[in-house]
Amino acid sequence: MCVSEAAPNKGMQRTRATAAAVMIVARERSPLMPGVRRALGFIVTGEIAVPNGKIGDNPLTDMTIHGKHPFPPDIEEMLLRIDSLGRRPGRWPLGENWPFSPQELDWEKGKNLGTARQVLGHLIFMLEAGRGDEILFDPRTQRPFTRGPG
Repeated sequence: MCVSEAAPNKGMQRTRATAAAVMIVARERSPLMPGVRRALGFIVTGEIAVPNGKIGDNPLTDMTIHGKHPFPPDIEEMLLRIDSLGRRPGRWPLGENWPFSPQELDWEKGKNLGTARQVLGHLIFMLEAGRGDEILFDPRTQRPFTRGPG
């Protein structure tokens, strides 16, 4: 059983679990983007802080929900293009299906922008071609929706 309470920092919510603290983070290389690693998921028990959608929690939420502009203009333009191309039933490319987390935190600070342009450009290319499910995550499995063309 978990107990949640408001935390004083930046719209985060503190969650306390009854089990001992354990964190498991699995990572694998993206088959479509060499050199890019992605987190497959994590399990955390104990006391943690989790975002709750308030301004400052995540730059993608700040941009899409709160109308802020945390990214350089060209990166923001690419992200908004991905958001408009990727919206269809069960797909939220800048939300629960986002495959590049937590890289957006670096992009907001102006770091790794070359990588951002590369991976976002590739995702735009895939979405414009009617694909992209081999990149976007299924939130239930934390794996891509499909494995790509056979």
